[in-house]
Amino acid sequence: MNVDYNVHFSGSRSVAQRLKQCSLKDLNNTSNGNLTFKTPSLPGCKPSPKLTPKQHNTVRVIAQYLRDLGLKESLDTLTEESGCKVENANARKLREDIYKGKWDDAIGVLEKCYANMKPHQYETAKLLILEEKFYDLLHSNNTPMALRLLREEFPNRTALREKRSSMIRMLFMSKQQLSEVPEAMRYRCASS
Repeated sequence: MNVDYNVHFSGSRSVAQRLKQCSLKDLNNTSNGNLTFKTPSLPGCKPSPKLTPKQHNTVRVIAQYLRDLGLKESLDTLTEESGCKVENANARKLREDIYKGKWDDAIGVLEKCYANMKPHQYETAKLLILEEKFYDLLHSNNTPMALRLLREEFPNRTALREKRSSMIRMLFMSKQQLSEVPEAMRYRCASS
């Protein structure tokens, strides 16, 4: 028995649902109960296009925007058609932890990803998170915890000695003096 796909499905399903239907594992042998029909070749069923890195990043940014707007069906369709993923779950968790100022959780996510990173990438990312944590503690007047961070968590490498000394000096500055240090103000958290 032949089923006219356009009459049977297009009136009751959205474009995204039809695209999902045609991307089933076996495009030419889909069953519907006892009926077997051949799925027609639709424009949305073709393989993902070859995108340049710039196009890939553009699609990814658009997909993130659609996700932020809550347009899940549009997001699913875009990612399916383009073959671009929005972002890795660890990347999303890392971003959320950083936005919320959950510095220890952010470092925990980074540690989960360590196997997929080069050592210098991991160290650089961890250093940036620790700096953010330090400035967050500094601006929230939590000097003892900021000092503890410098002593116990901040890397003790020769290359970072000057940075560490500069950060220690900031612990003893007044708010007015601190406001004159561009490096400290660049990291100022939203609550200050």
